[in-house]
Amino acid sequence: MTTYGDSKVADHHLNRKALIYVRQSSMKQVMENTESTARQYALIDQAQEMGWRRDRIGVIDDDLGKSASSATHRNGFQKLVADVAMGQVGIVMGLEMSRLARNNADFQQLLHICGSNNTLIYDADAVYDLTHINDRLVLGLKGTMSEVELFTIRARLQGGALNKAARGELRIKLPIGFVYSPAGQVELDPDRQVQRTIRLFFDVFGRISSSKGVVRHFNREGIKFPVRPMKGPDKGELVWRPLSSGLALRILHNPRYAGAYAYGRTKLRRSPSGGVSYSKRDRDQWHALVKDAHPAYISWDTFEAQQACLSANARRDFRGTVREGSALLQGIVICGHCGRNIATSYKHKANGERTPIYLCNREQLDYGRAICTSMPGAGIDAIVARVLLENVTPVAVEAALSVQQEIVKRTAEANRLVRLHVDRAQYEANLARKRVMAVDSENRLVSQTLEKEWNDKLTLLEQARVDYERRCKTHQCVLNPSEQENIKHMVADFKAIWSHRSTTYQDKKRMIRLLIEDVTLKRDGYEVDVSIRFKTGTIITKPFRIPHSGNKPTVIELQIIQMIDTLSSEYTAGETATELNRAGVIHPTLETFDTNAVVHLLRRFNIPTRYNRLRAKGYVSQQELAESCGVVTQTIRRWRSHGWINAERYNDQPEYLYEPKFSALPANIAGRYPSIVSANRGHDHDSEQRA
Repeated sequence: MTTYGDSKVADHHLNRKALIYVRQSSMKQVMENTESTARQYALIDQAQEMGWRRDRIGVIDDDLGKSASSATHRNGFQKLVADVAMGQVGIVMGLEMSRLARNNADFQQLLHICGSNNTLIYDADAVYDLTHINDRLVLGLKGTMSEVELFTIRARLQGGALNKAARGELRIKLPIGFVYSPAGQVELDPDRQVQRTIRLFFDVFGRISSSKGVVRHFNREGIKFPVRPMKGPDKGELVWRPLSSGLALRILHNPRYAGAYAYGRTKLRRSPSGGVSYSKRDRDQWHALVKDAHPAYISWDTFEAQQACLSANARRDFRGTVREGSALLQGIVICGHCGRNIATSYKHKANGERTPIYLCNREQLDYGRAICTSMPGAGIDAIVARVLLENVTPVAVEAALSVQQEIVKRTAEANRLVRLHVDRAQYEANLARKRVMAVDSENRLVSQTLEKEWNDKLTLLEQARVDYERRCKTHQCVLNPSEQENIKHMVADFKAIWSHRSTTYQDKKRMIRLLIEDVTLKRDGYEVDVSIRFKTGTIITKPFRIPHSGNKPTVIELQIIQMIDTLSSEYTAGETATELNRAGVIHPTLETFDTNAVVHLLRRFNIPTRYNRLRAKGYVSQQELAESCGVVTQTIRRWRSHGWINAERYNDQPEYLYEPKFSALPANIAGRYPSIVSANRGHDHDSEQRA
């Protein structure tokens, strides 16, 4: 081999090591391009011809099969740079510069270290001394050209892939429920159990309109979902597992199930540490969206409706989804005072019962102010149900019967899917039995293994049968044929259908939403006006009186009122109730105090609440403090958690009011926010005036 620039090799170079860096970009190149690898190892002979002894020649081939686009995962290149930086290397040898690095930043760093330690660099063209400006300029140009070459190759490959993706022909990993045919076409999974399970998934979401609701339904019914793991011992195999929330959302957001080919839905970002993160793109930024590209489980219109529903759920829009609680008007209640949507909460009683409460607390959540109004929900729900029973019986009966038919249909479908698990387990057990029968009984090493596998399959089969039988026994809450005949004979008796054991709270809520647009509640003391607006535009208003202890106010001892007044200066309503019970104070009617009882007495006797007392002392809400300091509310919460600002809890949520004083705030933190200094001075000035 002819070399150039051997005169640049000095004795101090020969007294140090000669490192030969060997690399191929992929394992395929390592296996197929053996000649290139052999040429790189042949540099050992070249180093000896240049004067290095064999024991001073080292080979670094740790990076065979790794790309040179980054040094993050190339342990061999990192070892090379470390040895050069320690002054142990006289020359670095490689077949060409692209073997060392295709990233200009990594390559320039190597050149700088080699120049600082008087280390030579060798390639098939020449020997380079980095202390000479001409050699450094030539190597710099070669490194830049190597990086440009990598970008050119990558752009050419990506361009071809993107062009193919735009036509919907680029082959990518398919979600569960789809497979590639031998001809390369996308088809529905031929496994009918997989198809039925996915169709049931979309049917349930169409009824519930909630991804978490679908997950709860599948797991409650004991229905497993098919997956094909991307790693692990079951990689690529069809396995059945409980449905998870993450998988449910991925399925609902995937346009493949609507028969559309989509490419470029996510954007990849690489961190300096070598990590990878993905972010979603808006639909108008997708590279390709080809509708009707292959068979589908749902229509495109259904997919669009799903996305709108998921978006509304994420924003917690007005109606939201029907949930499991007993509050029949959840999501359709409006406050008659402020016009906002009323939230639904529940009060837990000592016997474990949960009673609904309709609470207009938006002002409290957003600005830390007092709640607008609240009222017990059980009595209001009863009024609405009575109005339905009295006024819309024919329509309501039709809605109820349709709900019952839907229950029968979905229960039967769930039973069929669970039965398919039994059939699959039976098939696998029969297959294991055939394997045992086919092996020579004297070959104990093999027969024992197959017998163990057969026993395992029989255990799974028995478990599947037990689960199926248990399900058939426990899921008898739907109307049987005789009951349905009875319902048809009493069509006018909607009350019997409404109160039937198979009609759940969720079913009642769906019936109400079919008939009622919204319900407006306006409270004045113990009186509530319940205005029911139907889909037809008809409005029916009913009065409701909130029950309380007797027609006359309960007599409360003055000593109890004084104790509540004293405790409210330091404790919240819930904590005050705890202290009263701990002191042995007996409530005249309830025996023990709770939060509601204390709140009622505070209002009845005009006792200032802890919130009002703190506001009188100059305490401000979290939002007000953040605005005065020019920071976000998360910063205020962080300062409170560190103990840098004083905050007092004013209710049992817990929620806080803040003292606008920053004496405990570290100087380095306070220095970043000039507005804090002026706010602190203003607070001190106000304190002096009050003094």
